[in-house]
Amino acid sequence: MRFSRQEIKELGIAWFIVALAFSIVMVPIEPAGTFNTLLVNRIKALFTTGFLQILLSSLVTIGVAVVVHELAHKFVGQYYGAWSEFRMMKNWLLIGLVMSFLGFLFMLPGAVHTRASLSQKKWAIISLAGPASNFILGWIFYAMTFVLPAGIFQQAAVGGAVINFFLAFFNLVPIDPIDGAKVMRWNKFVWGISIALCAGAVFAKSLLFG
Repeated sequence: MRFSRQEIKELGIAWFIVALAFSIVMVPIEPAGTFNTLLVNRIKALFTTGFLQILLSSLVTIGVAVVVHELAHKFVGQYYGAWSEFRMMKNWLLIGLVMSFLGFLFMLPGAVHTRASLSQKKWAIISLAGPASNFILGWIFYAMTFVLPAGIFQQAAVGGAVINFFLAFFNLVPIDPIDGAKVMRWNKFVWGISIALCAGAVFAKSLLFG
């Protein structure tokens, strides 16, 4: 797999900001009666040990989930001989970071740009690679819950499984520009099987992890 320096830089920035935004939303804060007080309490929470633990966990779970998803697109694109590079969406990353301080998680970190003249099937397979990687990664994280000791590491593995299964399902929703739209246009049967497997995994995690 070939990388440019710019791509590595942008992947690293996107990885960190996604994990940071997720951590800001998830860190426990004291309840407040006004918006300003709530915002101040959220900022104060960033300087606690609990926030650092959540951030480290997020870098391993949601950060890895996003990066692996994008690299899967890139790997398959390059396999087909296409130029494929990740580019972060600076404006959306900034918007997502600002929204995290308001308690909302909304993130479009970037996308792999692929240039080539390929068949509809190959474009669909490139698109399917992202959700498939999250589906596989979700089961890897799930398996880790059985071997890791109870505590922060096991909780991180549970979080990794939940996040990856959700991302796999969400990215197969057949709405442009989401991956699922390209897969469905190519082969409705493959799309149906894929989203059914991911929906089953999401349902299973709700039973297993609550």
